[in-house]
Amino acid sequence: MGPHDLVALAEAAQAPLEYVDDERPEVRGPWTPKDIADVDWALRRLAEAEDDAAQIHTQAGTAIAAVRAREAELVARVSAGGAYFRERLLTWARSNPDTVCRGAKKSRDMLHGRVGFRARAGKLEVADKDALEAWLLAQPPELGLYRIKAAPNMAELQALYERTHQVPPGMTYVPEADEPYVKPVSLGTELAQKGK
Repeated sequence: MGPHDLVALAEAAQAPLEYVDDERPEVRGPWTPKDIADVDWALRRLAEAEDDAAQIHTQAGTAIAAVRAREAELVARVSAGGAYFRERLLTWARSNPDTVCRGAKKSRDMLHGRVGFRARAGKLEVADKDALEAWLLAQPPELGLYRIKAAPNMAELQALYERTHQVPPGMTYVPEADEPYVKPVSLGTELAQKGK
C-alpha cells in the first residue's frame, strides 16, 4: 500500500458516519451480541479492526518518515549553500566595515538585499549549568535570582488523601470501581489458554 492508497483509504473512511460490518451487514447501529458466539465473533472483528488500524499507522509512519527524510535531504542541500554564502558575506562585512558603513548609516542596501551591522547588547549566558545551579541554591531566595516551580507530587498527594480523606482544591476524587474491558487477541497470535 503506497501513500496514495492511504489517502484514498482515509477519504473512504470519512464517508459513512454509521458503522456497517462488511461480513454481517445487519451488524450496525445499536447492535448487541445475542450469545457467546456473537461475543467471540465481535472480539475477532475488534482484533481485525485494531490490527488494521495499527498497520495503517505503521504504513503511514513509514511513508511520513520517507517524506521527512527526503525533505531533510533537500533542505540540507539548499541550506548548505545558504550557510556558505551567509558566512562568506559576514566575513566580508567584518573585513570591510568602511565599505558597509558609509557615514552615519550602519548598513548598505544593494539590489538583492542588505549588508549591515546591528548593535548587540552584552548579556550573560549559561556556560556551566551545574555550577550556576549550585551557586544559585547558595543565594538567599529573597534576592529573586531563581524561580521555584510548583508541580504536584501525585504520590504524596495520594498518600495525603489516604491519611486525611481531604481532596485538595483543584483536584477531584475518582472512586475505586470495577470497569469492564475487552481485550481482543491479535490476529498474529493464538490464545495461550483456550476458553478463557
